[in-house]
Amino acid sequence: MKVIYKYDLPIKHGTFLFCDLPMNSRILSVGCQDNLRAVMWVLQEKNCSEIERRIILCMFTGAEMDMLDLDKFLGTVSFDNGGFICHYFEVT
Repeated sequence: MKVIYKYDLPIKHGTFLFCDLPMNSRILSVGCQDNLRAVMWVLQEKNCSEIERRIILCMFTGAEMDMLDLDKFLGTVSFDNGGFICHYFEVT
């Protein structure tokens, strides 16, 4: 049986988050919750014992970055009525 779980994400430019998620899980989206925190929703097996490490990166709008393999854009999170924007990528 599949379920959707929520995971908190860091809000710091250049921060890597190492997520241990169930094998074959699907990151659905990222968004803002309570205008205070960034979260990621994941579709996953409820009772999966096999885990895979996924790497998520936060980048701020206008910030410089080294070129990484950012194949998968996960979404943009807006705080403070658009005054502060974070973009999240999965690093492969």
